[in-house]
Amino acid sequence: MFHPAPFALPVSRARWARAADALFDAVRATAGLPQRGWQAWVAARRRALEFAALRELSPAQLRDIGACDECIGEALYLRQRQVLLSRLDLYQGR
Repeated sequence: MFHPAPFALPVSRARWARAADALFDAVRATAGLPQRGWQAWVAARRRALEFAALRELSPAQLRDIGACDECIGEALYLRQRQVLLSRLDLYQGR
Protein backbone atom coordinates (compact mmCIF):
# COMPACT_ATOMS: atom_id res chain seq x y z
CA MET A 1 0.00 0.00 0.00
CA PHE A 2 1.22 3.52 -0.84
CA HIS A 3 1.94 5.93 2.01
CA PRO A 4 2.75 9.55 1.23
CA ALA A 5 5.95 10.97 2.66
CA PRO A 6 5.47 12.77 5.98
CA PHE A 7 7.48 15.75 4.69
CA ALA A 8 7.55 17.81 1.48
CA LEU A 9 10.03 16.70 -1.18
CA PRO A 10 11.80 19.47 -3.11
CA VAL A 11 10.82 19.20 -6.79
CA SER A 12 13.05 21.92 -8.18
CA ARG A 13 16.77 22.39 -7.96
CA ALA A 14 18.49 25.20 -6.12
CA ARG A 15 18.89 28.51 -7.93
CA TRP A 16 22.67 28.30 -7.92
CA ALA A 17 22.51 24.85 -9.58
CA ARG A 18 20.13 26.12 -12.29
CA ALA A 19 22.36 29.18 -12.85
CA ALA A 20 25.46 26.99 -13.10
CA ASP A 21 23.69 24.73 -15.62
CA ALA A 22 22.61 27.75 -17.69
CA LEU A 23 26.15 29.13 -17.65
CA PHE A 24 27.59 25.75 -18.64
CA ASP A 25 25.08 25.41 -21.50
CA ALA A 26 25.88 28.93 -22.76
CA VAL A 27 29.63 28.27 -22.70
CA ARG A 28 29.19 24.94 -24.47
CA ALA A 29 26.98 26.50 -27.16
CA THR A 30 29.43 29.36 -27.71
CA ALA A 31 32.40 27.01 -27.87
CA GLY A 32 30.67 24.99 -30.58
CA LEU A 33 30.12 27.95 -32.91
CA PRO A 34 33.47 27.74 -34.75
CA GLN A 35 33.09 24.01 -35.29
CA ARG A 36 29.54 24.39 -36.64
CA GLY A 37 30.68 27.22 -38.89
CA TRP A 38 33.54 25.11 -40.23
CA GLN A 39 31.22 22.16 -40.85
CA ALA A 40 28.75 24.39 -42.69
CA TRP A 41 31.54 25.81 -44.85
CA VAL A 42 32.85 22.32 -45.67
CA ALA A 43 29.35 21.11 -46.59
CA ALA A 44 28.74 24.15 -48.82
CA ARG A 45 32.11 23.69 -50.51
CA ARG A 46 31.39 20.00 -51.09
CA ARG A 47 28.01 20.84 -52.68
CA ALA A 48 29.64 23.45 -54.92
CA LEU A 49 32.30 20.99 -56.07
CA GLU A 50 29.72 18.28 -56.73
CA PHE A 51 27.63 20.72 -58.76
CA ALA A 52 30.71 21.84 -60.72
CA ALA A 53 31.51 18.19 -61.46
CA LEU A 54 27.95 17.64 -62.67
CA ARG A 55 28.25 20.60 -65.03
CA GLU A 56 31.28 18.96 -66.66
CA LEU A 57 29.26 15.89 -67.67
CA SER A 58 27.53 15.77 -71.03
CA PRO A 59 23.74 16.11 -71.16
CA ALA A 60 23.47 12.45 -72.29
CA GLN A 61 25.41 11.28 -69.23
CA LEU A 62 23.26 13.42 -66.99
CA ARG A 63 20.11 11.89 -68.48
CA ASP A 64 21.56 8.41 -67.94
CA ILE A 65 22.17 9.02 -64.24
CA GLY A 66 18.75 10.64 -63.79
CA ALA A 67 19.83 14.21 -63.10
CA CYS A 68 17.21 16.94 -62.86
CA ASP A 69 16.18 18.88 -65.96
CA GLU A 70 17.82 22.05 -64.64
CA CYS A 71 21.22 20.35 -64.46
CA ILE A 72 20.80 18.93 -67.95
CA GLY A 73 19.76 22.33 -69.31
CA GLU A 74 22.68 24.09 -67.70
CA ALA A 75 25.13 21.47 -68.99
CA LEU A 76 23.69 21.88 -72.50
CA TYR A 77 23.95 25.67 -72.23
CA LEU A 78 27.56 25.48 -71.07
CA ARG A 79 28.45 23.07 -73.90
CA GLN A 80 26.89 25.35 -76.49
CA ARG A 81 28.62 28.37 -75.00
CA GLN A 82 31.96 26.57 -75.05
CA VAL A 83 31.49 25.65 -78.73
CA LEU A 84 30.52 29.20 -79.66
CA LEU A 85 33.49 30.68 -77.81
CA SER A 86 35.89 28.27 -79.50
CA ARG A 87 34.43 29.17 -82.91
CA LEU A 88 34.75 32.85 -82.07
CA ASP A 89 38.40 32.32 -81.13
CA LEU A 90 39.01 30.56 -84.44
CA TYR A 91 37.27 33.36 -86.31
CA GLN A 92 39.35 36.02 -84.59
CA GLY A 93 42.54 34.06 -85.20
CA ARG A 94 43.45 33.30 -81.61
